[in-house]
Amino acid sequence: MSIKTRFLLDTPRKAGGFTVVEMMVASAIGCLISLAIIIMTIHTLYSFRAFSNYAESERETRTATDWLSRDIRQASSVVQTTTNDLALLITNNLVTYTYYAATRTVTRRAANDSKVLLRDCLNAGFTIYRGSALGAAYGQFVPGTNGAKLVGYYWHCGVTNGDGSVNSTDADSALVVMRN
Repeated sequence: MSIKTRFLLDTPRKAGGFTVVEMMVASAIGCLISLAIIIMTIHTLYSFRAFSNYAESERETRTATDWLSRDIRQASSVVQTTTNDLALLITNNLVTYTYYAATRTVTRRAANDSKVLLRDCLNAGFTIYRGSALGAAYGQFVPGTNGAKLVGYYWHCGVTNGDGSVNSTDADSALVVMRN
Protein backbone atom coordinates (compact mmCIF):
# COMPACT_ATOMS: atom_id res chain seq x y z
CA MET A 1 0.00 0.00 0.00
CA SER A 2 1.22 3.40 -0.72
CA ILE A 3 1.52 6.11 1.86
CA LYS A 4 -1.03 8.26 0.19
CA THR A 5 -3.66 5.54 0.17
CA ARG A 6 -2.93 4.51 3.75
CA PHE A 7 -3.27 8.13 4.96
CA LEU A 8 -6.72 8.47 3.39
CA LEU A 9 -7.92 5.20 4.90
CA ASP A 10 -6.67 5.93 8.44
CA THR A 11 -8.18 9.41 8.74
CA PRO A 12 -11.68 9.21 10.23
CA ARG A 13 -14.23 11.07 8.13
CA LYS A 14 -16.67 13.30 9.98
CA ALA A 15 -20.04 13.29 8.24
CA GLY A 16 -21.48 16.78 7.48
CA GLY A 17 -25.09 17.82 8.26
CA PHE A 18 -27.48 17.71 11.20
CA THR A 19 -28.60 14.90 13.40
CA VAL A 20 -32.25 13.85 13.55
CA VAL A 21 -32.69 15.47 16.98
CA GLU A 22 -31.27 18.78 15.74
CA MET A 23 -33.60 18.71 12.74
CA MET A 24 -36.64 18.01 14.95
CA VAL A 25 -35.77 20.87 17.32
CA ALA A 26 -35.22 23.27 14.41
CA SER A 27 -38.53 22.18 12.81
CA ALA A 28 -40.41 22.68 16.08
CA ILE A 29 -38.97 26.18 16.54
CA GLY A 30 -39.79 27.03 12.91
CA CYS A 31 -43.38 25.81 13.37
CA LEU A 32 -43.83 27.92 16.52
CA ILE A 33 -42.51 31.03 14.79
CA SER A 34 -44.76 30.39 11.75
CA LEU A 35 -47.78 29.86 14.03
CA ALA A 36 -47.09 33.13 15.85
CA ILE A 37 -46.87 35.01 12.53
CA ILE A 38 -50.12 33.45 11.28
CA ILE A 39 -51.97 34.33 14.51
CA MET A 40 -50.72 37.93 14.38
CA THR A 41 -51.76 38.23 10.72
CA ILE A 42 -55.27 36.89 11.43
CA HIS A 43 -55.65 39.23 14.41
CA THR A 44 -54.48 42.19 12.32
CA LEU A 45 -56.97 41.35 9.55
CA TYR A 46 -59.80 40.98 12.09
CA SER A 47 -58.91 44.36 13.66
CA PHE A 48 -58.74 46.01 10.24
CA ARG A 49 -62.16 44.60 9.36
CA ALA A 50 -63.66 45.84 12.62
CA PHE A 51 -62.19 49.30 12.11
CA SER A 52 -63.45 49.43 8.51
CA ASN A 53 -66.92 48.40 9.68
CA TYR A 54 -66.88 51.06 12.38
CA ALA A 55 -65.74 53.75 9.93
CA GLU A 56 -68.49 52.80 7.46
CA SER A 57 -71.10 52.78 10.24
CA GLU A 58 -69.89 56.16 11.49
CA ARG A 59 -70.13 57.61 7.96
CA GLU A 60 -73.69 56.30 7.54
CA THR A 61 -74.68 57.65 10.96
CA ARG A 62 -73.27 61.09 10.18
CA THR A 63 -75.08 61.18 6.82
CA ALA A 64 -78.39 60.05 8.38
CA THR A 65 -78.05 62.61 11.17
CA ASP A 66 -77.43 65.38 8.64
CA TRP A 67 -80.46 64.41 6.50
CA LEU A 68 -82.79 63.99 9.49
CA SER A 69 -81.70 67.18 11.29
CA ARG A 70 -82.01 69.25 8.13
CA ASP A 71 -85.48 67.88 7.34
CA ILE A 72 -86.76 68.38 10.90
CA ARG A 73 -85.53 71.99 10.97
CA GLN A 74 -87.20 72.72 7.61
CA ALA A 75 -90.48 70.95 8.45
CA SER A 76 -93.60 73.03 8.91
CA SER A 77 -95.37 70.23 10.80
CA VAL A 78 -95.28 66.61 11.87
CA VAL A 79 -97.93 64.76 9.90
CA GLN A 80 -97.70 61.41 11.61
CA THR A 81 -95.44 59.59 14.02
CA THR A 82 -95.12 56.15 15.54
CA THR A 83 -92.19 54.56 17.27
CA ASN A 84 -90.74 53.44 13.92
CA ASP A 85 -92.13 56.13 11.57
CA LEU A 86 -91.79 59.87 11.26
CA ALA A 87 -93.67 61.86 8.58
CA LEU A 88 -92.80 65.52 8.09
CA LEU A 89 -94.38 68.16 5.87
CA ILE A 90 -91.68 70.27 4.19
CA THR A 91 -93.00 72.96 1.82
CA ASN A 92 -95.99 70.83 0.74
CA ASN A 93 -93.83 67.71 0.29
CA LEU A 94 -94.21 64.68 2.52
CA VAL A 95 -90.91 63.26 3.81
CA THR A 96 -90.99 60.04 5.83
CA TYR A 97 -88.36 58.23 7.83
CA THR A 98 -89.03 54.58 8.63
CA TYR A 99 -87.19 51.95 10.62
CA TYR A 100 -87.72 48.42 9.28
CA ALA A 101 -86.84 45.88 11.96
CA ALA A 102 -87.00 42.93 9.53
CA THR A 103 -84.34 44.37 7.22
CA ARG A 104 -82.64 46.42 9.97
CA THR A 105 -82.65 49.60 7.88
CA VAL A 106 -83.71 53.23 8.25
CA THR A 107 -85.01 54.73 5.00
CA ARG A 108 -85.93 58.23 3.89
CA ARG A 109 -88.73 58.73 1.37
CA ALA A 110 -89.52 62.01 -0.34
CA ALA A 111 -91.69 62.32 -3.47
CA ASN A 112 -90.33 59.69 -5.88
CA ASP A 113 -87.03 59.27 -4.05
CA SER A 114 -86.26 56.51 -1.56
CA LYS A 115 -82.89 56.16 0.12
CA VAL A 116 -81.57 53.72 2.72
CA LEU A 117 -79.72 55.87 5.23
CA LEU A 118 -78.72 53.24 7.80
CA ARG A 119 -78.05 49.53 7.53
CA ASP A 120 -77.60 46.94 10.28
CA CYS A 121 -79.71 48.90 12.79
CA LEU A 122 -80.41 46.94 15.92
CA ASN A 123 -83.11 49.43 16.94
CA ALA A 124 -84.32 52.92 16.08
CA GLY A 125 -87.19 55.19 16.98
CA PHE A 126 -88.75 58.66 16.94
CA THR A 127 -90.51 60.75 19.60
CA ILE A 128 -92.38 64.04 19.22
CA TYR A 129 -92.51 66.74 21.92
CA ARG A 130 -94.67 69.88 22.13
CA GLY A 131 -92.15 71.82 24.19
CA SER A 132 -91.25 72.18 27.81
CA ALA A 133 -93.96 72.32 30.44
CA LEU A 134 -94.34 75.45 32.53
CA GLY A 135 -92.42 75.06 35.73
CA ALA A 136 -90.66 71.93 34.47
CA ALA A 137 -86.99 71.36 35.06
CA TYR A 138 -84.55 71.99 32.24
CA GLY A 139 -84.62 69.22 29.66
CA GLN A 140 -88.11 67.93 30.52
CA PHE A 141 -90.48 68.01 27.56
CA VAL A 142 -94.15 67.19 27.04
CA PRO A 143 -94.79 64.41 24.50
CA GLY A 144 -97.42 65.02 21.81
CA THR A 145 -97.88 65.77 18.14
CA ASN A 146 -100.20 68.80 18.41
CA GLY A 147 -98.02 71.86 18.18
CA ALA A 148 -94.86 69.77 17.92
CA LYS A 149 -91.67 71.74 18.47
CA LEU A 150 -89.08 69.03 19.12
CA VAL A 151 -88.37 65.73 17.39
CA GLY A 152 -86.28 63.17 19.16
CA TYR A 153 -84.64 60.24 17.45
CA TYR A 154 -82.30 57.43 18.38
CA TRP A 155 -80.70 54.45 16.70
CA HIS A 156 -78.20 51.78 17.53
CA CYS A 157 -76.46 50.13 14.60
CA GLY A 158 -73.99 47.26 14.65
CA VAL A 159 -72.08 45.44 11.93
CA THR A 160 -72.17 41.67 12.35
CA ASN A 161 -69.57 39.07 11.51
CA GLY A 162 -70.33 35.91 9.56
CA ASP A 163 -71.01 34.08 12.83
CA GLY A 164 -73.69 36.60 13.86
CA SER A 165 -71.66 38.38 16.55
CA VAL A 166 -71.51 42.18 16.46
CA ASN A 167 -67.98 43.46 16.00
CA SER A 168 -68.62 47.21 15.98
CA THR A 169 -71.52 49.40 17.03
CA ASP A 170 -72.55 53.00 16.67
CA ALA A 171 -75.35 54.76 18.52
CA ASP A 172 -76.82 58.21 18.07
CA SER A 173 -79.66 60.20 19.60
CA ALA A 174 -80.72 63.82 19.55
CA LEU A 175 -83.53 66.30 20.09
CA VAL A 176 -83.94 68.62 17.11
CA VAL A 177 -85.95 71.84 17.23
CA MET A 178 -88.41 72.52 14.42
CA ARG A 179 -87.76 76.07 13.18
CA ASN A 180 -90.92 76.66 11.13
